[in-house]
Formats: sequence, structure tokens, C-alpha cells
Amino acid sequence: MLTDAQKTAILGVFDALWDVKNARGKSIAEPFDLLPDKNAWKDYYRVIPHPRSLNGVKESFGSGTYQTTQAVYDDLTLVFANALHFNEDGSVIHNDARTLKTTLEKAWQAEPELNPPRPATPARPAAAAPSAAPYDDLDASPVGATGETNWESMKPRDKAGDEMVRKTEASLPKWKGPSLEGWMSLEGQAARDPYKVYADIINRLKTVKDKGADTLVSDAFNRISEAAVLPELSFSVTLIENRVASRGYPAPKDFDMDMARLFEKGRRWFEEGSKDYGRILILQRLYQGLTSSAGAAAAINRTAEHNFASIPAGPGFAKPLHSAGSTSHDAVTTYRIQNKDRSFTEEITFKGMTYKSGDYVHLMNPNDPSRPIIGQVFKLWIPDNGTPGERGIAVCWYFRPEQTFHPPQRPFWEHEIFKT
Repeated sequence: MLTDAQKTAILGVFDALWDVKNARGKSIAEPFDLLPDKNAWKDYYRVIPHPRSLNGVKESFGSGTYQTTQAVYDDLTLVFANALHFNEDGSVIHNDARTLKTTLEKAWQAEPELNPPRPATPARPAAAAPSAAPYDDLDASPVGATGETNWESMKPRDKAGDEMVRKTEASLPKWKGPSLEGWMSLEGQAARDPYKVYADIINRLKTVKDKGADTLVSDAFNRISEAAVLPELSFSVTLIENRVASRGYPAPKDFDMDMARLFEKGRRWFEEGSKDYGRILILQRLYQGLTSSAGAAAAINRTAEHNFASIPAGPGFAKPLHSAGSTSHDAVTTYRIQNKDRSFTEEITFKGMTYKSGDYVHLMNPNDPSRPIIGQVFKLWIPDNGTPGERGIAVCWYFRPEQTFHPPQRPFWEHEIFKT
């Protein structure tokens, strides 16, 4: 039951949300006050399983529906989480939803009468009827949960344990940076002008277009600031092109390392989950295919419709091989590792990074490039009959919260993932 002091504090949070104004002095909370018209926005109600509005939450609050402060916070968060999920990244409504979500978090924490909120439901709730049939075997509910789950009983993360993890990580040896192995090589291709190869690769990256649009993916490069906030990564496409034009790369490895730094700058500049972050990963994935081996370069263009991913479907969409209802398109996972024509190895080095069994990697997500697949390396192998330079890994991938099916009030820890 909410106390009078808690009710007053919650009303103060509502006021804080409505006090956020745009450049014209209008409250940006207004579009979130009422739910979209059901006849005009049928897609919204198909995609969003638990619609919420500021007015609806306030009416429920006024009628005494909420018994805990956390329940109020969850529904307010869901107002903006739904908007972030439904609206295109970069749109006015998407940006306003992000601003109000941040305002909610700060205003709530500033009220001493309100209990600190648990980590809220992610900004991409599971849709009731996704466009592709998902692999719905994964349930994010606690093991042994039956009937109605009391989420209030979940204990907060142990701060002492977090501090122990930080100290342990601080004591581990630091990564010394990329090695000189595994980089681009033109060995056996003496007849080719390496600078023509470099220019062709850059031009190929510049031709990739966004799915279903006429905009260039490489536009993301132009939005990476050349400011000195990342002095160790002071690279740009223009700088690399100038070096190519002046024949300033002693070896393919040097060109490859500059491109790797450019992609790293893009990943660090844009927020994970944003459209431009996904664009950088698309370009990097294409680049990796063009420069890793002759076989990969020949195959990479055939995967354009999957954002150049090596698999046609990712977490939440792929079905296990030979499972009921699977097809040649989405049956991409299996419980067995193929042994034929493969020689397994303890480690492989790619673009200066050495990978071993147990390491975690990011893989291109064919369904959402801005949310790379999180995988743990299980096996590493070299194809017996492949082209020089080919390497392969088998991984167990993990689900992010928004890729699971869960009750809307289900809380998640920051960066929590689920083993499949």
C-alpha cells in the first residue's frame, strides 16, 4: 500500500516529466499522454503487447490500482520502452522517449520516499506477433517459478560481490594490444597493385545501402567526429583514402590495421543499439569478409540480404537444425559440432586477436545489426580443403532480455544475458 508521502513523491515525478520542454517551449511528454487510436494504429497494437500511456498510468495511480512504488515505476518505464521499440531510432518521438526515460530515472532517484527501482524491463519488449516465427523455447522466468511470480521478492545485486569482481578484474593481466599476426595479406597475388585493392575495398564499402532504403550505410562514417576525444583513434575514411592515394602503406597489414582502428572508433563513438552503431558493424563485417581469405571474399556478397552475417537468422528467430517447423532458411543451430573436413585447433588469430575456447565474441546479427550476437567459443577449426587463411569457430550464443519471452514486469540486471 502506498503511503501519503510516496503518493506525493510520485506526483512530483509526473510533474518532472511534463516539465521537459522542446525548443518551442512545448512539453515533450504530450505525445505520450494518450494511447494511439486503435483503428489508425493497428500495427502498434500488434507489435506492442502491453501498451501504456502517461494518462493511463496516472488514472490507475489515482484509483489505487498500484500497491507498490515499483509497480508505478515499471508502468512508467514501459510507456517509454514501448515508444523506443516501435519508433525508428533517430526520430523525434524516439529521441523524446529516450530523454523522458532518463528524466524518469533521475526524478525517481531524487525522491527519498521512493524505493530505488530495480533494473527495468529493456527498451525492446518482446512482440506479441513478430514478423518471423521466433524460436520460443526460451523462458526467462526463474527456474521453478509457478503461477504468479513475486518480482518484489527478488533481491538486489550484491554490491560486495560486484566490488570483488572489479578487484579481480583489475588484478588480471592487461591486454597488450593486437599482435602482428592474422592481418590482411596479398601473398600469392604479386600481379595485383595493392593500392588498387585498397581503393576497391573502400569503394565497395561506400556502395552498401540501408535495407529497403536508398541511403548509404557508409554515411555513418561521416557522422563520426574527428574531435580529439579519442586521440588514439584519430582516423577517418578521408585520411585513409589520402594515404592510399599517396601510396603511403608499406604493407597490406598497415592498411588493415588503420581500417581496424577506424571501425573501433565507430563502435566507441556511437551508442550500442543505435542505427549508426549497426551500420558500422555492417561495414566492418563486409570488410572482414573482403580481407580475410579468398574464399571469404568470394562468399561475402552472397550474404548481403542477411547484413553479411554468416547465418540467416539470429537469437529469437533461428530454429535448431531438424527441429519441428524448421526450414533451410532458419535452421541454423545444432547441438552437434560437425567434424568432417575440419582440423580442430587450440587457438586461432584473426586481425591481431587470438581466440581460444571459452572466449566471448560478438557475431553479426542478421536480424538486428545494432545488437550483435553474444557467443562463447566452443570449438576452433581450420577447414581441411579451404583456401589459405580460412578459420572457423563454433559458439554457444546467448539471448539478450529483449530476445526472450517474459512477463512485462520481469526485471533484468544491466547487461544480463541468458545461455541457450
